[in-house]
Amino acid sequence: MLEGLEGTVVKIRENYILVKSGPFTFGMNCSISTTERLKVGEHYNFNTYLAFYQDRAPELYGFVSTEELEVFSALIKANKIGPRLALKILSGTTPDKLKALIASRNIEGLSNLPGLGKKTAERLIAEIGHLFENEKIGESLASNDSRVDDALNALVSLGFDRRISSRVLSDILKVTPDIEVNELIKEALKKIR
Repeated sequence: MLEGLEGTVVKIRENYILVKSGPFTFGMNCSISTTERLKVGEHYNFNTYLAFYQDRAPELYGFVSTEELEVFSALIKANKIGPRLALKILSGTTPDKLKALIASRNIEGLSNLPGLGKKTAERLIAEIGHLFENEKIGESLASNDSRVDDALNALVSLGFDRRISSRVLSDILKVTPDIEVNELIKEALKKIR
């Protein structure tokens, strides 16, 4: 099984990339959040999932983040959610937010994601909800708080781990819920370092 791929990105489309590794060039499906982090000509290590089909060629799915692969792997365990739909869902949110929506059994929030209707959201919670029961994700991250999005994206772009950053932001917002985004980032940097 192909579990990883190391190479240089030679082309990026919205959710598809080409990666040159040795004498081979691989095409990989990626979430939009992954492709937004990549640059042509840069070298990356991808976590991969190889999907086999009876009626068409195999497809390779690539993830820069291990967490995104883990959530993708959980999604495809649900009935009627294949790799393409799982990738579409991941393109509409972050792994942390998706886990928070599933853990909090937020059917309405899940239904707003691309490719998910109410029935599919209910089935997703019923079939894989137990996988995220032990997740300690703050309520603020399950909401659509743009401050959290902005602060989390800023911290990740600075090289901090997404999971640790989200927990730190959640802790800060519990103490000071009305904090401005710039102060939220400053406080998070103090606590992470």
